[in-house]
Amino acid sequence: MTCVARVFGRAGLALALLTLIGCAPPSGVVVDDTPTDEDDAESTAVDRSAVGADCVVSDNLLADLAFEEIDKGGWAYSQHSGDRSFRVSSEQGELAITRTGVEPWMLLKQKVALPQTNPELIGTWVFSAELKGQVETDPVLHGFEHVAGLLLQPATSPMSAKMADHAPNQGVWNWQRIEVTAPVLPGSKVVQAGFVHQAGGSLWARNPSLVLMECSESN
Repeated sequence: MTCVARVFGRAGLALALLTLIGCAPPSGVVVDDTPTDEDDAESTAVDRSAVGADCVVSDNLLADLAFEEIDKGGWAYSQHSGDRSFRVSSEQGELAITRTGVEPWMLLKQKVALPQTNPELIGTWVFSAELKGQVETDPVLHGFEHVAGLLLQPATSPMSAKMADHAPNQGVWNWQRIEVTAPVLPGSKVVQAGFVHQAGGSLWARNPSLVLMECSESN
């Protein structure tokens, strides 16, 4: 797979790995275990020196990166049913989601319209954020998998969603940037990105990034 030179925008640090894979759209999940600086305001920016001039990467498509307007048009909360069972708060750009009730799962997500794309290129959604977890799996609370983490849904159908499809997504871990990817599906007009919590305990997040990466297929 070869790539096309364009102007770069903001994305997860893990996009630096593109140079190691020839700029092919990444598949699966990448976790960056490098410790992050609590005060690093540039942690969502592409390392242009590492990526080089190979891929078309959009600006960060998310709004309200500091989680200041939850349920006010940007990040939208939903849950299984019943009384609200998770407390959602933010302080100094850090999102905290903590179980407080009995409903099995919750989502906090944004719906983003697909920007103009080049039909000759292959598009991939890249969603990342720095996550910290105290995600409890005992006691068993319900029949769903007890995980928490990133949500990426590239199509209208919930069946297309990746729900904490990465590691770590259980137990205790400190801040690390975690990334998930999904292809831009034919006919899709929107993507949904955010966070899922369906375990006990708490999940924290900061510096979220959603970008569209486009690469050309090699001849």
